[in-house]
Amino acid sequence: MDLSIIIINYNSKKLLSDCLSSFFDFRPVLKFEIIVVDNNSNDQSKEEITARFPDLTWIDMGYNAGFSRANNKGIKIARGKYILLLNADTLFISNILDNLINQFDHLFDYSALGVQLLNTDGSKQNSGAKFVKGGLNNILQLPYIGDLARYVAYSIGMKNPNVVSSASFESVGWISGAFLCVRAESIEKAGLMDEDFFLYSEEIEWCSRLEKCGKLGIVGDLSLIHIGSGSTQSLTNDKEHNYKNISDKKGRQVLVSSFLRMKKQFGVFWTLILFGFYILELVVFPIDYLSRI
Repeated sequence: MDLSIIIINYNSKKLLSDCLSSFFDFRPVLKFEIIVVDNNSNDQSKEEITARFPDLTWIDMGYNAGFSRANNKGIKIARGKYILLLNADTLFISNILDNLINQFDHLFDYSALGVQLLNTDGSKQNSGAKFVKGGLNNILQLPYIGDLARYVAYSIGMKNPNVVSSASFESVGWISGAFLCVRAESIEKAGLMDEDFFLYSEEIEWCSRLEKCGKLGIVGDLSLIHIGSGSTQSLTNDKEHNYKNISDKKGRQVLVSSFLRMKKQFGVFWTLILFGFYILELVVFPIDYLSRI
C-alpha cells in the first residue's frame, strides 16, 4: 500500500462528500486506502457517505475525541508507506498525489511534506511556517504588543515565518494539518500525535518531533483548496475566523492549545515569557484589548 488517507469527520457530511468526490475526480494511480474517523456526528454522515463511497474504511469513535485521538485511531490501522492527514474541508483540483509521492520516494531525508493551500478564490493560503526561537512569534496575535513586535521585526529585516506563498519547494518547521503527508517509518520514530491536545496546535507540536527524524517541506508546485474552519463553525461567532477572539469557544481553545504546545515544545521558561506578554497587554490596554479580541 502506497498511501493511507485519514479524514476526520464531525458533522461535516457535505464537506466530506465534496472532498471525496473531488478526490475521485482526480483519482491517483498509486495504491491507496481512505480511512474516515467519525467523532460522533449526528448528521447521518455514515449512512450517506458509505453508500456513496463503499470502499472506504469508516471508524466510529463513539464520542467527540478531537483531532489527535481520532487521527491516531486511523494511523494505528493504516497500511500505507505514507500517511496523509487530510481535512474534510479540502477540494482537489488536480491529481497531486502521484506527483507528491513520487517526489517523496526520492527525498530520503524528509519526514513530511505538504502542498500549497489555496482559498476558494484561488489566492494562496498559509501552508506551514518556520519555527521561531522560543515560539515568541505567538505574541504577534496580540493587538498592540503584536503590532509593535511586527514593526520591530520588519525594521531589522526579519522575515515572516509563515509560508503563505511557497516556492517550488520550501523547507519549513511545521506543515498545516489540512494536508500533512508523513512517512510511516518517521511516525514509528517520532510517535503518534499528542492526545493532550483536543483541537489546534497539535500538528505543530507533532511536526516538531517529526523534524527530529527528518526535514519537512512544502511542494509549492502542487496545490489544493482548503475552505477553512469547515468543522468548527459551531465553535465561533467570528465570521472572519479571527484567532484572537477569546469571546467564543474557538478562540479560547486556540489560546489553551497554543500555551500547551509552547510548554511541550519549548519548556516552562519560554511559556512563562509568552504568558507575561499576554498579561502585560491586558494590564496596559485592558479596555481596548478586550474590545479588539
